[in-house]
Amino acid sequence: AAIIPFLGDDKEHYAFSPGYGIYHIVNEGVTNWYEYAKEILSLAGIQKEVIPITSEELNREAPRPKNAALENTKLPKLRPWKEALKEYMSTNTPTHNF
Repeated sequence: AAIIPFLGDDKEHYAFSPGYGIYHIVNEGVTNWYEYAKEILSLAGIQKEVIPITSEELNREAPRPKNAALENTKLPKLRPWKEALKEYMSTNTPTHNF
């Protein structure tokens, strides 16, 4: 429900598509968790170092894919992820003291 406002003017197209099933819908562009975290902190005006680690260093039981990027194949393209994140952060960022 929180994502619906960020689909833009075409949100009815997504909700009432003649297709069926589960769709992954993502904004355009590719990033990783490190770059995503850096962008969030930057948009929030927080100056903290983000230290990248490998999936192996995370030491999770389940293996992580080398590339987990999602791609829209059935629905129209969305705007770039940085643009959508910037709008989301400008309307939904709580104040924290880090």
